[in-house]
Amino acid sequence: MSPDSGHLMSIVDCVFVATSESPRQVAEWLVEVAGCELLFPEEVLHRETGLIFDKLIASRPELPMLLVHDLDTLVAAHLPGSGTYTFDPLMSPDLPDIEVWRPWVVS
Repeated sequence: MSPDSGHLMSIVDCVFVATSESPRQVAEWLVEVAGCELLFPEEVLHRETGLIFDKLIASRPELPMLLVHDLDTLVAAHLPGSGTYTFDPLMSPDLPDIEVWRPWVVS
């Protein structure tokens, strides 16, 4: 897919479960019932995702990319010709933060 094709891609599938149980209890349930595998605590997962983001940028710097945690926290953005920017503090990809991150994405 060419960077000019106008397609955005995210490789995230989510199942949202409404429960008062702790994340650990839900994880144990998923392992038991669905055969899922609990691999990393959340902080390790975020660190690993950041490393993958950096490798993707290094291998294809001509593509714009966003690093978003849990679909609600914009962590970093890469824009060809402008570089990579890590948002500090982290922000929402929604209102009211749009004007802050808009210069770092393709519109």
